[in-house]
Amino acid sequence: PIDLLVNNAGVYRARRELSEDGFEMTMAVNHLGHFVLTHLLLEQLTEARGRVISVSSDGHRSGDLKRAPLEDILTGVIPFKGLQAYADSKLANVLFALELSRRMGQAGLTAAALHPGVLSTRIWNQNLNPLSLMMRVFKPFMKRSSTGGQAVCRLAVDSAAADVDGRYFHVEEESTAADQAYDQELAEELWTESARLTGVTAAGRGRGESRGRGDAGVRHGGARARSRILRSLGGHRLRYARLPCAVGRGVAGACGDLSLLLGD
Repeated sequence: PIDLLVNNAGVYRARRELSEDGFEMTMAVNHLGHFVLTHLLLEQLTEARGRVISVSSDGHRSGDLKRAPLEDILTGVIPFKGLQAYADSKLANVLFALELSRRMGQAGLTAAALHPGVLSTRIWNQNLNPLSLMMRVFKPFMKRSSTGGQAVCRLAVDSAAADVDGRYFHVEEESTAADQAYDQELAEELWTESARLTGVTAAGRGRGESRGRGDAGVRHGGARARSRILRSLGGHRLRYARLPCAVGRGVAGACGDLSLLLGD
């Protein structure tokens, strides 16, 4: 059984890049990788009545997943802007967390999303564009990564499930997310499209989905697609019980004997 899954992998790309599957890289790492990994671990998570914490950002408020067809946004065929792609992926994190709560809450799973704060992390180190260079200058004035780890810990071990499930947090305080984050039709569309593109069988059912065979099905070659998408997490290593970043170390240290699978 797995008590806690923290979906923490995240990148910012100044220029358009594609994953092996042809997905826009920001979405591949920040959303689709989380979507696939969570589904692959759902049996173990529900067995433990576990929690899934999705690390988002207040930058999700600039996201807009209605500006173009979702497939076009996920595959990056529309004109690319790095900050917009990042904001879209962070909005997808919140939509996914809240929809996971709606679909799997009856099975005992708890899901939430949070903004961990403006932290001094390595996310700006992979680009040489003016914004990244400016953010590096301001890194000494940002909060330590351990601050974000403490915020995740609170949702992971300090709070009753009823106080966490289906909610969005700004560091350690519950907050109201952007309007699109509460759009259930958009959440269901994102869920269905993510399942179709990645080849996973989507868990649970949306309000308008049938109770026939399967929920989204597994397309031909789905196993290979899932493997490639998880590889898109690439250098964002997946390890039991620890992470190679300060946020992850803070979570692993505070969660003690819990069975953890954390991604960074």
